[in-house]
Amino acid sequence: MIDRGVLKTEKLTKHFGGFAAVKNLDLTVQAGDIYGFLGLNGAGKTTTIRMILKLIKPSHGQIWINGQELDRNYLELMKNIGALVEIPAFYSYLSGWDNLVLLSRMSYGRADKKKLEKLLADVGLLDRARDKVRAYSQGMRQRLGIAQALLPTTREDGEPKIIILDEPTNGLDPQGITEIRHLIKQLHQTYQLTFL
Repeated sequence: MIDRGVLKTEKLTKHFGGFAAVKNLDLTVQAGDIYGFLGLNGAGKTTTIRMILKLIKPSHGQIWINGQELDRNYLELMKNIGALVEIPAFYSYLSGWDNLVLLSRMSYGRADKKKLEKLLADVGLLDRARDKVRAYSQGMRQRLGIAQALLPTTREDGEPKIIILDEPTNGLDPQGITEIRHLIKQLHQTYQLTFL
């Protein structure tokens, strides 16, 4: 098997009509990286992330996860990925805890309370876990979104190895941006994860 890194794209392209939103993108993320994917508004960052997650189909190009072509083994490979795409959306009338329980049950049939408590503690929300999400600040919602991306992805407790965060500091003040960046570094060390 060819070593293609934990995530790799080759000549990844997406056209919307005659407009090339992403053109011939070659990207390699190695295991254990914290890979910052930067660009101006409209540069194609979210489009690229959506292609990697198969939320939209590329016009051309290939994507590999752990050395395997995504199109050939999509369901199995997606078990390795946790993602937060754009603004995190939760049920605002439920607590952060209840949102994670619901998402956990939807993902793999049950909610492990000890794991959820650890996740909430690791993202700094354990003391506010029972508060309704509507009372959360934007930064707290981002933290809850990151916790959701870390949820186990299979009934066998498969934990994601790659976390893809689309603009995790969007809408935050300078202090909030610093806190989220610090959180990503902390989670990288705690969980031995790869971040894009």
